[in-house]
Amino acid sequence: MSTSQPFPTRRSLALALGCLAAGSAALYGAAYLPLGPHPYPPPVGLRLTVYPLLFVIYFVAVYILWRERDRADTLGFTGLVLGAGVLFRLLVLSGPPPTNSDAWRYLWEGRVLVEGMNPYAAPPGAAAYADLREQLAKSGDPLYTNLPPRLNRVRSVYGPLATGLFAVPHLLPAGRISTLRWMAALFDLGTVLVLMALLRRLGRAPAVALIYAWNPVCLSGFADRAQIDAPMTFLVALAAYLILLRRPVWAGLAFGAALLVKLSPLWLVFPLVRLGRERFAAALSAVLVAGAVPFLLAGSGSLSGFQEFATYWHNTDSLFSLLVLALQPLRGVLPPDSLARLIVTVAVPAYALWRTLRGDSTEPAWLFRTSAAILAAGILLSPVVHPWYTACLLVFLVVTPSPGLLLLTAGTMSWFMRFWRPPAGSVGARLVEAFSPYSDPWRWVGYIPVYAALAWQWLRNRGQAP
Repeated sequence: MSTSQPFPTRRSLALALGCLAAGSAALYGAAYLPLGPHPYPPPVGLRLTVYPLLFVIYFVAVYILWRERDRADTLGFTGLVLGAGVLFRLLVLSGPPPTNSDAWRYLWEGRVLVEGMNPYAAPPGAAAYADLREQLAKSGDPLYTNLPPRLNRVRSVYGPLATGLFAVPHLLPAGRISTLRWMAALFDLGTVLVLMALLRRLGRAPAVALIYAWNPVCLSGFADRAQIDAPMTFLVALAAYLILLRRPVWAGLAFGAALLVKLSPLWLVFPLVRLGRERFAAALSAVLVAGAVPFLLAGSGSLSGFQEFATYWHNTDSLFSLLVLALQPLRGVLPPDSLARLIVTVAVPAYALWRTLRGDSTEPAWLFRTSAAILAAGILLSPVVHPWYTACLLVFLVVTPSPGLLLLTAGTMSWFMRFWRPPAGSVGARLVEAFSPYSDPWRWVGYIPVYAALAWQWLRNRGQAP
């Protein structure tokens, strides 16, 4: 008895993916275009409805394309994935951005740089910037007043390359927030193109870049919120591609540039050095030495922003809170939170080094499996997790996708639940009130499926023959 494939022809496969792309486009349009009876900009509640549906479509698309990837290695499928990714981003960019204090902080640091001052010298509320604050107030510019009070007391936690990018919107005639969003979206699309080239280099279908290109986390974090992780992710992807091309010096320069945007991918240095060796390490060191100059010029305390972030920030985590809870019996001797931070600070690089020393690094997929595991460990152990932190993880999942880690990108979106304000007296309002005493209670709704999928994957792999 013969069995028929779900998609017997390439045309039927393309039609299925096209329908899924159309469904996603309709949802992005509903959330961002000024259509329908809802107020504009759309309320958080609408986006909280749209994004779960987008993730359902996304996971169906990933499943179909990965299963049929050997038949998707044509220019038509590549164009479909890329074209849909561009369309999604244009739809998101068509709407106004959500309230995002990070964007205003970006613009503040860029303005400080444009004025010829060092953004690492003092926090925004310091006397050093009194003249700038007065100038902004006289011109009616809300740049400083839109900063949350907490951020006024903290020095920069971004690298010098990020600060240079923050200055760009002040040099262009378009709206500053709009420019930030377009910059982030363009870097995001640049990552898609690099991943397509990378997959082609590995002999894979470039259309598999759908794993990154259609993920709602990238759309929400970059085209919508303009998070600075977009250029960092692009540069990490570029470094991985250059390593595959056996260009260790250029890879070192690219990865160094990524760290001068944000330090979060730091521990990927281990697998990259294992592949790129001395030439990679030398190029990386040169970039980092150059990047240290603005901090040295700022004098003492230039790194205090990083220290405060590492010491106090805490939200949307998973394992970190459980570790703090487990350490409560020691609270009379040592502060559980501080001890937990020390443990994860040591555990993540230790795991990264251990993971790097395992396996055959000459195997093409080794870098991607190892890097994905390192980034995932950092996210799961971190005391601070925002959804867009998982975008860099997707760079490596396009080669070795993991159901649990793909679910992680969706699970971290529970962070947005803190902005949900359902109508008074509704079931949602009563639910929010019931859970209000707890910190980020919604994250467990997202994390429990993640850990269940990771445990299932581990058990399945353990049962396979070596």
